[in-house]
Amino acid sequence: MAKDAVGNETKIEIQMAGEFFTCNGLIVEQLNYLEVYTFDKWAEKFIPSFYQGQEFVPNSLKVEKGSTQAPNPLTEADLITVMDNNGIGTDATIHEHIKTV
Repeated sequence: MAKDAVGNETKIEIQMAGEFFTCNGLIVEQLNYLEVYTFDKWAEKFIPSFYQGQEFVPNSLKVEKGSTQAPNPLTEADLITVMDNNGIGTDATIHEHIKTV
């Protein structure tokens, strides 16, 4: 049986040209079970290790034009979960709330 993977979640805050940027990710210290169970993808959230106050020079800078987008609509199951978590309605009234929404 493989040992648990070991890692640290980290948040990086960068200031560049008067603008602030943030990045969240994982620093994987020991892969352990991840070497065997390849379906769990910690690598998708991987960021390199930094220390506080460290300066770095980025490889490239890219500015893209874009706009915000509305989130996807909730499915009926998602809506029921949110209602349950917030104490809205009962089993008897959930269907009426869904019709209304």
